[in-house]
Amino acid sequence: MRFLMIALLTFFLSKVAFADYEKFILEDYDPTLVQVGDMYVPFDSVVDEGEANLKGLIQKNVRLWSGGVIRYEFSSSVSQSNRRLFLSSCRELGTYANIECVRRRSSDRDYIFITSNNRNVCGSSHLGRRGGRQTLVINCWRARTIQHELMHALGFTHEHNRYDRDEHITVQWKNLTPGLEHNFRIVSASNTRKILSYYDFDSILQYDSLSGSENGEFVLYRKDKGPIRGRIRQADTMSRGDHTIIWAVYGGMQP
Repeated sequence: MRFLMIALLTFFLSKVAFADYEKFILEDYDPTLVQVGDMYVPFDSVVDEGEANLKGLIQKNVRLWSGGVIRYEFSSSVSQSNRRLFLSSCRELGTYANIECVRRRSSDRDYIFITSNNRNVCGSSHLGRRGGRQTLVINCWRARTIQHELMHALGFTHEHNRYDRDEHITVQWKNLTPGLEHNFRIVSASNTRKILSYYDFDSILQYDSLSGSENGEFVLYRKDKGPIRGRIRQADTMSRGDHTIIWAVYGGMQP
């Protein structure tokens, strides 16, 4: 009886925690969006628990920024030093492709609103240009986090969400914290285009092997190596593959 009571209590608490998590996502952002990792995408993009039909960069629900110009506005809570860091991180993207962060004018309808919050995440972003004001959250103020979220805002998903990811990495679901399964949904093959022919383990859009781990064991590891030597580490800088994909979509000097 005691075991049954504990089991029922654990199940109830897990359901409450998951419901609160989903409630936070919908109330704090947009009731038409659902979370896939640190990205926010339309509800109709999610096919089931295993696949996110994000429609890549060539369908209407993931739009690009015209001319690569991202209009931005800072929250008053963002410090001057963090504003400088954000703009320098964006300028680095501009060295690889026609991308520029430009301060929003009152007449600009579409722009990113850069802010921080007290959530236990490094950052979050809408995928592509959603239209109107869209929030881009940075809680870990470092270049890699800023560029990671800017890449999402520009329309790029994670490497580990690629439709061919299971050919390259293994997801150990048993080690993943319950409720974080959305981080590893797969992007539909029929509605995306693969710019890189190879899997880019060094991408700034690739999660670390321990991301979301509940027990300190790997959640992700490379298939071309064993589970120990196959550790995937979060990149601190953009890879050559990252340079290639933003150039392929937004143009500029060939990397």
